[in-house]
Amino acid sequence: RRAAFGVGTAPAEAEALLQAASTNLLAVGGLLSMIPGGYAEPAQAIDVPVYVLVGDHDLHDERGLPEMLPRSPAVTTSTLEDCWHCHFVANTRETLWQRVGDWIDERSPA
Repeated sequence: RRAAFGVGTAPAEAEALLQAASTNLLAVGGLLSMIPGGYAEPAQAIDVPVYVLVGDHDLHDERGLPEMLPRSPAVTTSTLEDCWHCHFVANTRETLWQRVGDWIDERSPA
């Protein structure tokens, strides 16, 4: 059985590499992430700044994320275009790395 990967317009080799690296996993963690409120209790305990970047075809989007993390002093969200769910092989992956780097730099002491 082959894993399903949506890689957008990334090269076909990207999907082939993901297939080669795939394995069988216990699905409970992934399934729980798809159930609304599945991680509500632990999310309410997070008290540090959070950056959530979702893919343009992920199951979830940015809506409601700040409300799910009420103790976080700062919740930054964004959507990465043309990545589907495979952020690190997307043609837009450099945008991902730049956004994360900028977010870290903004929070680093001078």
